[in-house]
Amino acid sequence: MATLNLPRLWDQFLDAAKSTTVKGIDRSQRKRLCKAALKLSDMLVDNGFIYEDRYEIWIEWLAKLSSILEVDDDFIQKKTGGTSIGSVCVVQYNGMQRRLFIKSHQRGPRSDCISIASRYNSTNRPFSQEIYVYQLLAMINVGGRCHFPVPLTTTKKALYIATEQIIFTLGKKLRTVNTKAVVLIDFLQFVLHLSDIGSNGGNFGQTAEGNPIIVDFWVITKESYEYSNTEIDEFWNVSHHCDSRMIADVLKKQTSVERKNIIKEAVEEWSLIEKLDEAKSAVEKLVNRNGGRLEISGDLIRYARDVKLNVQKLIK
Repeated sequence: MATLNLPRLWDQFLDAAKSTTVKGIDRSQRKRLCKAALKLSDMLVDNGFIYEDRYEIWIEWLAKLSSILEVDDDFIQKKTGGTSIGSVCVVQYNGMQRRLFIKSHQRGPRSDCISIASRYNSTNRPFSQEIYVYQLLAMINVGGRCHFPVPLTTTKKALYIATEQIIFTLGKKLRTVNTKAVVLIDFLQFVLHLSDIGSNGGNFGQTAEGNPIIVDFWVITKESYEYSNTEIDEFWNVSHHCDSRMIADVLKKQTSVERKNIIKEAVEEWSLIEKLDEAKSAVEKLVNRNGGRLEISGDLIRYARDVKLNVQKLIK
């Protein structure tokens, strides 16, 4: 059997994938081209050629190819719940199967808009802080591994966030609450300036091992994210800012010393200070790689700096 020329096969895959974006071809032809690209993709995966930088390029094209075939319900389903436009996608890769939840960024098109035109006319640029938080949560295993496909559109304001499925129990369905998980969810919500977590039992939870999980959130828009010493002191007051009765009930049973010990241990276990810098670098790399197709908003440098300062103040 002749040896496959994998670099050439990779180039053919990219050519086939890009051909699906050509204007003027009808949907049936576009789908045929898409399926041809996916066959080439399978060959590359089977021969172990999708790794390192190729993986990021591949997963981005895979999301775009899948969106073209979104009428095939075996692989693409409409996202249920929430206001962001999105889908649930099943990806087969290297003999494994992954389920990804794909949605638009928090300032993107909304599912409750009356018309498609109004959905995209109302789109604001992706918020760098949101991308950063998704990246960080994945790095510390509090969120699923994430990918950021840039969709096929002429606007530079659209970005999709695809997170791999993780097995956990939603907060609203928990019968036994793990104290450590709740304390850490509260800590992350506070230090990262997030909302729509404690108040939404469908956006957080815990694994069978009792580890915290956050799957969705809203980054609060602020000019400065650094907390004052007074605000840090108030954090240790159990009635500080919590918008979840379940979380508040757990915090009331813990002293500030007990909470601080849990947080300090997690910060060390996660290598959180280092991960804050790594997440920032990952976002910068994403932006640089897609500079011609994507415009983002928000002050990432200041946000990452202020979050680090907040963590250091809390655990000193």
